[in-house]
Amino acid sequence: MAIPPAGVPSPRRTTSTIPTGWCPAPMWCCQCWPRSLWRNPVGRRTELYAAEPAVAFDRPLPPQWADRLVETQVDTVMGRPAEAVLWFRDPGHALLTDLRVTISRPLTVEVTSVAGRTHRLVFGGEVVGLETEVDGNGTFTKVRAMDLGHRLMRGRRVAAYVDRTLAEVTGELARRNGLTVGKMVGGGERIAHLSQPNLTDWELLAHLAEERGRYLTVHDRQLDIRPIPPASSAPPAEAGARGNPFVLQHGRNLRSVRAVVSSLEAVSAVQVRGWDPVAKQPVTDLADVERDVGGRVRSGFPARRLASAFGGSPRLLVAGRPYTTARQVSAAARALAEEAAAGTAELEAAVVGTPQLSAGLPVTLSGIGEPFSGQYTVTACRHSFDGECGYRTRVWVGRLPPPVVPPPPPLCGLGVATGTVVDIKEPDRGERGAVRLRLPWLSQDYVTDWARSVHFGGQGGGGVFSPEVGDEVLVGFEHGRLDRPYVLGGLYNGVDGPTGHEVPLVDADTGRLNRRSFVSRAGDRVELLSAAKQPQGVRLQTGDGKVCAHLDRKNTGMVVTAAGGDTPVRLHLDGQNQQVTLDAGAKGTVTIRAGTVRIEAASEDGGAGGALVLSGKDVTVTASGSLKLEGGTETEITGKDVTATATANLKLNGDTKTEITGKRVDIN
Repeated sequence: MAIPPAGVPSPRRTTSTIPTGWCPAPMWCCQCWPRSLWRNPVGRRTELYAAEPAVAFDRPLPPQWADRLVETQVDTVMGRPAEAVLWFRDPGHALLTDLRVTISRPLTVEVTSVAGRTHRLVFGGEVVGLETEVDGNGTFTKVRAMDLGHRLMRGRRVAAYVDRTLAEVTGELARRNGLTVGKMVGGGERIAHLSQPNLTDWELLAHLAEERGRYLTVHDRQLDIRPIPPASSAPPAEAGARGNPFVLQHGRNLRSVRAVVSSLEAVSAVQVRGWDPVAKQPVTDLADVERDVGGRVRSGFPARRLASAFGGSPRLLVAGRPYTTARQVSAAARALAEEAAAGTAELEAAVVGTPQLSAGLPVTLSGIGEPFSGQYTVTACRHSFDGECGYRTRVWVGRLPPPVVPPPPPLCGLGVATGTVVDIKEPDRGERGAVRLRLPWLSQDYVTDWARSVHFGGQGGGGVFSPEVGDEVLVGFEHGRLDRPYVLGGLYNGVDGPTGHEVPLVDADTGRLNRRSFVSRAGDRVELLSAAKQPQGVRLQTGDGKVCAHLDRKNTGMVVTAAGGDTPVRLHLDGQNQQVTLDAGAKGTVTIRAGTVRIEAASEDGGAGGALVLSGKDVTVTASGSLKLEGGTETEITGKDVTATATANLKLNGDTKTEITGKRVDIN
């Protein structure tokens, strides 16, 4: 049921024909009822109110301007600031000057009982707009005012609130706009990170309230976030309109009504699903439209009965919202179940002027038969004063106005979401890294088609770094379609974290990255090291840590180690000291095998003039063919005992002289 916008006037009049404050006409038309009923309402109310409001801009209106007040409307709507619009007949365009009315001027609207003993405030706020209208009816000046909640609507902000309670965030926004925080239910809820992505302060607070089944109001300078009163708290019908102004009784204060009960889109329960990245598991809650909610409508046709009228128990699934905790999904499920139940009924009623009525208050509808008689929480309320019909009140019941932060449309995956990999065995031996996903925030049973994943793709070349079964991944959707997912990358969470590294990821002193790495689930890794006070360069290492190759940029060298036995084998290429060290330990063996093996000691000029040293406890040189030892100037073989043995012939030859010396020389 549509709620008309504020400020839509009735035909303008200059004087009132109604001495007491109610309009017996159906809805807004007063001219089709007998004039005798205007002065003799059916049923006597406990208190009647004057047809003209008491308006004050800081001070009461002077009589000459009070007489020129043609019409006044005061609108209250749940989740929106209250608004008042006043029309003055102003042929000389003198109102604003005479009364010094300007933007930000305080405005109050009160009603007074006929007996003059009771004054009730129906609006308090400040002027936000001024208008002038000239037409066939004359010249009019219109003044528009809103309660102080409008200050929260001034300007959009991009901000983040980290590790703050709902009360702390609300208090900061209220103080920023010159308000105080009053009643707040659930203000202790702590939010790890709350974004304000180009929203007004009102939009942010209204969004937080709506998601928790509450609504935002401002009275005077006090901001409240409170639960929506259930319809069951309305007075019993037996109290009657004469005893309670919140009973709308046909034949008494109720002058016209339009009530609707509909089974269209009725559901028995609302299920909300989300994904908890810390626990790496889905979060879900199911709220019954009757059992789990207070209910803004209590009529002869309960919402669950309407939902099951054609068999079955249809449910509403809400999955396209980023809920991450059980508390969030529980609050959302109940708020949405409340809204779903309220959507099964609509009510529009016109009653005699009743200043006690306002949006967010429960009323009882009486005397219009089943299933329409019942209890309802008012969604919107309008108090109208004009010269033709006097003072009357109109109420609406139905769905709340559209949220300021609307949810995404159904079956649409706008933006990105999380998923878990359930299958990597790509059909037809594709080996392109495609995977199948489960979207636990949507359904625990639904598995996607094969989704392509982001790699170093291209024609040939490139590289595949595919996620594995059980990995949590970030998913995007082609043109916003849930049936066209793409894997954008892997995610860590409270359960799955990166493999440990020797070098910290971030330098605690400078705040700069120490390393970048690629690691398999088995721990095999490639590390790009750039720490200022730690190893630098490129390091390749197996998952068990036994084999490592480090290209050391800091020391201009390379170290390769293999620790399969008791003593690791180590190859060190030292570029700074121009040394090569190959160490296999005392029990190790070094084998060099090739068609030709050449070991050459170089001189500084690049020739073969350096020193070659072979040392060991035992040195054996074996040749399967000939063995030749040659010195350019002198060849010396020295030892405690030197034995030269030939299995066939031994020949010692000196071109000029051969000398054999010893204490004793035996020649056989």
